[in-house]
Amino acid sequence: MAIDGKVVHDSAGPTGVNVQLFSALLHQEKVAIAQIAVPEHTTEVTQVAHLLDRVDLTNTVVTADAHTIDPTATYLAVTRNSYYCLPVKDNQPKLLKAIVALMPKAAAGSAHHTTEERIGGHRVVREIWVVSAAGITFPKAQQVYRIRHQTYDLLGHRIAKEIVHGVTNLGAAQAAPAQPLALNRGHWAVESNH
Repeated sequence: MAIDGKVVHDSAGPTGVNVQLFSALLHQEKVAIAQIAVPEHTTEVTQVAHLLDRVDLTNTVVTADAHTIDPTATYLAVTRNSYYCLPVKDNQPKLLKAIVALMPKAAAGSAHHTTEERIGGHRVVREIWVVSAAGITFPKAQQVYRIRHQTYDLLGHRIAKEIVHGVTNLGAAQAAPAQPLALNRGHWAVESNH
């Protein structure tokens, strides 16, 4: 399940502020199963419990973009006894630095799992490295990962490269490296179709 917020353009009422909707969406179906309006003067990050309290999270992995913070992880992993798979960005510099320090070198052929496909006349290669989250200070963290996403033209020239680091409370016995890779990709598919 993905959680994501979007501003509804041209929806401003008397206050002049556009409405922001915060939704819980199923990855494969790309269907919203819960949605709330985010109150003015706050952000979706403060509304996770309000959105998900009525949603059954049994055996559910929640993905998000801007929610890699302790309160969200604690709500999901401790309060709701569910799972998260979250990207870690520059707005969490200590956590990102700790994850990068744990990761092996991303040498060619060393990825724990790789996918390759053709999309719109391009070859897209996604690789993931996954290691134990030992020493990571983040609620119930079990594994951390690095995803390298590279796009090549049909002549084999790389035209784009993106590296994403992340954290999950799924243990190695629960999630092989292919799962965080699929969850990350599934989240962005939902975002682009939301």
